[in-house]
Amino acid sequence: MALSMLAGLVVCVPLVIELVTTVRDYVRAKNWAPLMRIVTELMADAERLYTDGASRKEYVMSQAKTAAQLVNYEWNDDVESKISAMIDALCDMAKVVNAEVHHG
Repeated sequence: MALSMLAGLVVCVPLVIELVTTVRDYVRAKNWAPLMRIVTELMADAERLYTDGASRKEYVMSQAKTAAQLVNYEWNDDVESKISAMIDALCDMAKVVNAEVHHG
């Protein structure tokens, strides 16, 4: 069991580093925190609304763009890329954590 937990941590560490780097890069930007909160809420909504990952991500990305406008956050290709990467990292971490819970 300890070995499987260690393996899970090895997979999670780079994902956490990527997520922290993304957040750190944008934390200085105005209204980043409200946008992040909205994105995580949208991800929870997408889980309930759609069964496949592509539809979930498409929903979150389109709604995040609208939300960015609502909190006066400038949306551009760089922001879109960072949000996309953050969503992927959060999903990857959830898969590892959920696998540990179900197999641990």
